[in-house]
Amino acid sequence: MRTFQQLTEDFIDKTTNIFRTEIDNKFLSRVFSISKVVSILIPIAYCALMGLGAMNEQMQFSEYLATNPMYVLLFLASMLCIFIAYELKTIELHLVDGEHKQAVTNIVLMLVSQLILINPLYFFIFGLILFKSRRIYSFKIKENIDLTLIPCYSKLPVLIILLNIFIMVQTLP
Repeated sequence: MRTFQQLTEDFIDKTTNIFRTEIDNKFLSRVFSISKVVSILIPIAYCALMGLGAMNEQMQFSEYLATNPMYVLLFLASMLCIFIAYELKTIELHLVDGEHKQAVTNIVLMLVSQLILINPLYFFIFGLILFKSRRIYSFKIKENIDLTLIPCYSKLPVLIILLNIFIMVQTLP
């Protein structure tokens, strides 16, 4: 039987594993690390701000979200950042393993999803990752985009694109 300390150490190892980087290039490694940290902090900051707004109005968090449908949509959009951190880790592992087709396909799909969501921060981050990884690993982008890999490797970006379209349709007047 495992002790509480062993379970805690395993949990900490698994949660901090997302922040470990395996890329040799220092700049690209920093971009991945910083963007993963930002992706984790954005939902926390949004929830804190919404909680402060709810406290200011003397409401519960769920009641405060229910007052304005835009709050709910922004809440969902901020929660996507956690999945973006996971996708960044997946892209990083594909680049390290030499699976450039999967990495480039995921990056391009994430670029499209951030373009749909009109999120300039992540659009810039994924564009920078694509540009720097192309220079470091010397591959051609057009040759490595393989849309047949979408059902196998890129389910998360496709789900993010679909959720982004849903959010955009809901915000239309």
